[in-house]
Amino acid sequence: MSESLDYDALAGELASGESRSLRHQTINETLIDSRALRQLPASELAVRLAADPLACMAAMELTAAASHLAHATPSEAEFLRPFADNRELLRRMVYIAAELPEGSALDLPGAKVIQRTCAWDGLLFLSSILRWASRFGNWKGGLRDLRRILYGYPFAAAVISEPETAEDGVIFSALAGLGVEMVDYDRHVAMHHLNAWLSERLGLRPTLAKAKQQRLDFRQAGGTQNSLYVVRAMGGVDGVDVRGSTGDDLALIIDISDREVSVAATAYLERLFATVINEQTPLSAELTEGSLRIRWYDTRLTPEDLGQIIYDALRKQFILSVISVNIIFDPLRIGSLRPSVLSYREDRTIQLKKRTEEGSAFVVCTSCKRYAPNAFCIASVDRPPCCGRPYDELATLAQLTRDMEQLAVDRGICQDRARGTYLGAEKAARVYSLGSVARVNLHSLRENPHPTTAIPECIAYFLEELDLLCILSKDYSGRSPDGKTFDSLLARIAGRQVPGFAGISEAYILSGRFLAPDGGLSRVGWMNSTLKARLKVNAEHIATEKDCINLAGLKDFLAAWRH
Repeated sequence: MSESLDYDALAGELASGESRSLRHQTINETLIDSRALRQLPASELAVRLAADPLACMAAMELTAAASHLAHATPSEAEFLRPFADNRELLRRMVYIAAELPEGSALDLPGAKVIQRTCAWDGLLFLSSILRWASRFGNWKGGLRDLRRILYGYPFAAAVISEPETAEDGVIFSALAGLGVEMVDYDRHVAMHHLNAWLSERLGLRPTLAKAKQQRLDFRQAGGTQNSLYVVRAMGGVDGVDVRGSTGDDLALIIDISDREVSVAATAYLERLFATVINEQTPLSAELTEGSLRIRWYDTRLTPEDLGQIIYDALRKQFILSVISVNIIFDPLRIGSLRPSVLSYREDRTIQLKKRTEEGSAFVVCTSCKRYAPNAFCIASVDRPPCCGRPYDELATLAQLTRDMEQLAVDRGICQDRARGTYLGAEKAARVYSLGSVARVNLHSLRENPHPTTAIPECIAYFLEELDLLCILSKDYSGRSPDGKTFDSLLARIAGRQVPGFAGISEAYILSGRFLAPDGGLSRVGWMNSTLKARLKVNAEHIATEKDCINLAGLKDFLAAWRH
C-alpha cells in the first residue's frame, strides 16, 4: 500500500466540487456533511480530513468515489430484498475486504455480503450500514447513537487483511471506530474450509445437513390408506410402545399431557413433530392425508429403535412432561383405532373454529430481531403475523420450547375490540420496539397500525382517491391501479409504523376481524388476481389487474358493479 493518502489533493477536489443531493451520498446526508467543510482554508481542510477518517470517507463519497457509488448503490427495493427472505432471515451484513484464494465461492446463508472489488466498496458498505440503522435500528442521526447501535447490536462485520491501498486504511479505521466488528482474515485457511471458517467467525448458524448414507437400500412404512398419524392431548405413559412387526401400514400416535396443551393446539403439533422427525433424526418423514410415511436408510434399525429415535428427538426439542410415542404396525389394531382418531380430529376442528382473540393467548414474535433491533410482531388467533407463519406455530414455540424468540404475553384490558386495542399489546409494543412504537391497534389500518417487518406476505393500503382498500401480494410484480408495486410499498413501510399502510398475511385477509374498523373485506376494491384466486375470494366487488389497469378503469368497474 502507499505510505499515506494525499489529503491536500482530496481537500482541493472537495473544495472545488458542486454540492449535489443524490441517493448515493448517504454518508453526507445522514452522518457527517463534508460539504460544510468547504469554507475552511485548503490547508486546514486537509488537516481536518487527515484527523477524521469519517470526514475523509464523506469527502471521498463526493469526489473520487462518486461515480462508482452512483453506479453501485442499490435502490431501496434492491437494498431490502435480502431482508425479505423469510426462509433464511438476514443475520449479518458483511464486507469482505480480504483477498480470498482464487476460485473461492462464498456461501454464507443469512449474510448479505459486499465483496471488495475496489476501495470504494468500503464506502458502499458504510452506506448500507447507515441505511440499515435508519430503517431497522431506529437511528435518528448522530454519531454517538450510531456507535451505540453498532456496539450493542453487532449486525455489521468486516473481514480484513493488510490494507491494499491508503484508502483501505482510512476506511478500516473509520469502520472500527464506529463499532463494526473487524475480523482478521487467516490466509492459511484452506479454500474448502473457507465458508465454514467464515461462518464460525461471523457467528452465522451452520446449515444443518442430514447424513446421507442412503442411496438405494432403504426401508419405509406408512403413507397407506390404512395408516394413521395423530398427536393427541390426552395424557398417556411417558416413553415408547411398539406393537407388531415392520410392515407397510403404520400408525404413529403421540400422546401428550392435556394439562400442557389444548386439543386445538395439537393440530399444529402434528406438522411440527413431523418437521422435527425430518430435520433432527436420521429418519425421513413425509406427511400424507391423515398419515405419515417414514423412511430409514439404516436397515439394521428395529421398530423399537424407530420409536426411541422419535421419542429422543421430541424430548430434546420440547418442554413436555409426557411424550408417549406409540408405533403400531398391526393392520387390525390400526383399523380398530381409526374411529377414535377420526372422532378426535373432528372434535379438534370444532374447537379450532370456536377460538377467539379474547380466549387465546397473544404471542410476541421477535424472530426479525436477527436483523432489526426493535422488530416485533404481536400475533393472535384472529391476526396471524404478516410473514404468514401460523399463529399456532408461534404459540407452540412460546409455550413448549426453550426458544426465546416467541413469548406469550397478557393481552390486558381491551380498550377497543374493533380496532384491536389492548393494554397488554401496547405495553409489549413499547418494550419490544425499544420505545419506538407507543400505540398499536391490531386491526386498524388508519390509526396506529401494526408496524411492518421486511417479510410481509401482502401489503394493504388505503386508496384515498376512491376511499377503498387495495392489497398486493409479494408474488405480484405488476402495479396497482394507482401505480404502486409491492417493492415500492415495502420500501415505504418496512421497519416502520405508517398510518394507512400495513403488512398482512394471506390468512389474516380471511379472518373475521380483518381490518374491521376500516370496513374489512367489503372495503377492499382491488387485489391482484393471483392472490384473489389463491384465497378463493368470491367477491364481485373486488377488481383485479384483469379488470382494470388504472384509476379511471377502477372507477368504471366500481360504478358498473354498484349499478
